[in-house]
Amino acid sequence: MKILRSIVKAALILILLLIAVLLFILFLVHVDDNLSEESKNLIDRIGDKSSSEAYLYLFGIYASGDDDPVTAGELLLEEGLVAR
Repeated sequence: MKILRSIVKAALILILLLIAVLLFILFLVHVDDNLSEESKNLIDRIGDKSSSEAYLYLFGIYASGDDDPVTAGELLLEEGLVAR
């Protein structure tokens, strides 16, 4: 019986250690680098996305068959349901 308890105890310790290692790895994966100046310049060149019909169409793509996807996207943008 003591041997069984020792095995269970060791297994629990290994499982907890594995969970801790996986959480640490998950934390490391979520850390992003800062944007480079080149990246920032490219983002600034995009301009105002909210005036693009393609951008609005994307957000309204799930509109019902009778509705215009661009109009639906505009409504979502005005209601603040999508990011500008």
